[in-house]
Amino acid sequence: MIYVISTLSNDQIYCTYADRKDVKVVLKEFLIKGGANIQNRRTLFASNEGVITPINEADFAELEKNPLFKFHQDRGFIKVRKTNESDARKAAENMNTKDKSAQLTPDDYKKRGFKTVPTTDMDKIITGR
Repeated sequence: MIYVISTLSNDQIYCTYADRKDVKVVLKEFLIKGGANIQNRRTLFASNEGVITPINEADFAELEKNPLFKFHQDRGFIKVRKTNESDARKAAENMNTKDKSAQLTPDDYKKRGFKTVPTTDMDKIITGR
């Protein structure tokens, strides 16, 4: 089994194609899970941890040929491991943590000159305590 770690914000479907007359036909789709930098519904806080998708070795051999997969891998948003990494945070170390679709964080707002609500106040707002 091969483990693909992604720090992309969205799920990504990579496809293999075949040429049929004047059109390319999708032969197979590979779903690599995303979700880094997306707010958790319960806490409303975003996590920059990587998301792990297991894939069998035969499928991975085809996936490696996909130019978009290689592009994301070269840019540091995708990492491949041969062994299971149960801790996504550790697996995502030294990877790019934000793509352009990542949600804004309090630090992003501060950099843009906006005031933010302290997290202790946010906890009170969320829990009502």
